[in-house]
Amino acid sequence: MQGSGCLSGYRKMWHLLKIKYSIHVPRNMAAQILHDLDPEASSLRKKKKLKRRHCLSHGPNQCWHIDGVDGYSRKVLWVELERSNNLPEITARYYLECVKEHGFCPLQTRTDCGTENDIIAAMQCYFLSEDNTPHSGKSAHIYGTSTSNQRVENWWSHYWMSSSSWWMKFLKDLVDSGQVDISNEIHKECLWFCFHGILQQELDKMRLYWNTHYIRPSRNDTVGGVPDVLSQLPEELGAFDCSLPVSRDKILEMESKYAYEEEENVFQQYCHYVIEEEGLQYPSNHEEALCLFFQLINIAD
Repeated sequence: MQGSGCLSGYRKMWHLLKIKYSIHVPRNMAAQILHDLDPEASSLRKKKKLKRRHCLSHGPNQCWHIDGVDGYSRKVLWVELERSNNLPEITARYYLECVKEHGFCPLQTRTDCGTENDIIAAMQCYFLSEDNTPHSGKSAHIYGTSTSNQRVENWWSHYWMSSSSWWMKFLKDLVDSGQVDISNEIHKECLWFCFHGILQQELDKMRLYWNTHYIRPSRNDTVGGVPDVLSQLPEELGAFDCSLPVSRDKILEMESKYAYEEEENVFQQYCHYVIEEEGLQYPSNHEEALCLFFQLINIAD
């Protein structure tokens, strides 16, 4: 309750108790305990209703919405923390890793018109260039505004309310209080070193929660169910897997053509060296990460 978990409602807490701790309690009990622990936060959580457009999908892998959400099942395929989201090689790397892991690509990918998505569009169109389907060639990728991409926006909205808004406030408070100077390169490098692993763990936990929680059906052609189940067993609801196989040769060709190698970061290596020399511990939560941050900047100064 001291971290980003303070934003979670009783449904999420009830589900997390099951998947993380194997504790099964009635929902009303979880709701009451959550209210007793933090009545102020409970009163601030209000149901919000959005009027949404109709979305139609024939099954999983018909369309992957970038950033990494399957349009039918709403399963989050990947979510990774990076220093920048503006490099097309970085965003394409995760798309290609997903294709390589599963051995297939979707019928279509959808992105906004940002230049960081150009390589994904090129890869997707290349993978289906020889396929005899209505989505082959240029039709394999579509562009649209990010605000109208409901699948992605819904996921990020949930993540914002459940976790990232807490982190934004936490980090902003460090800057506003003068504890972190974002004009200081040493501060920024230490901040990344100390917190990027913790933040990635948060993303991984949110992805696990999202993919295993039940999404209620809506009147907008959105099926109800658990994303992992909808992705693996579409036949249960009369849908079908729309994926198309991608040859290993094509995947290796794209890996070679668009290979991205991160530049060697001397400062990050220095941080590892300091931890070993000083006998410090790598952080496992935000409090330990903040403590390590102060230790590193003091040593650097």
